[in-house]
Amino acid sequence: MANANGSLTLEGLAQILRDPMPGTAAGFAGLQGGIAELRGEIGIAATIVRDLAPVASRQSDDIARHERELEEHGRYIARIFSRMEQHDARFEAITREIRRILDGLERRGGGGGRRDSYTRLAYPDTVAPSERTLTEQLQ
Repeated sequence: MANANGSLTLEGLAQILRDPMPGTAAGFAGLQGGIAELRGEIGIAATIVRDLAPVASRQSDDIARHERELEEHGRYIARIFSRMEQHDARFEAITREIRRILDGLERRGGGGGRRDSYTRLAYPDTVAPSERTLTEQLQ
């Protein structure tokens, strides 16, 4: 390795370079094996991602469609509520009109001498069949 004056010989340098070679070669072989395993796992992961991509896309499309349907249902329900409010207003107007007509009849002594309407409704059995209206008779 070294000659008598302590300098490095060519053979010594070759020996120094050759000694770590088997360990380094084994290390590189281990790295190559690890890299090969990682490539295999990356291939498996890529296959899984490729297989799941259409599923995820389909689910995303389904979610978007469901959201659109929910928005449409919300608008439909809002229209129904609006119509219900309009009907409620009409019923209230009709009820007021009926009350106005009934109040007018009562003020004029309407009822044609019949018993008052409360008695007729509360005690229908006390009213003679001839005094019952056609609607009451049909019930």
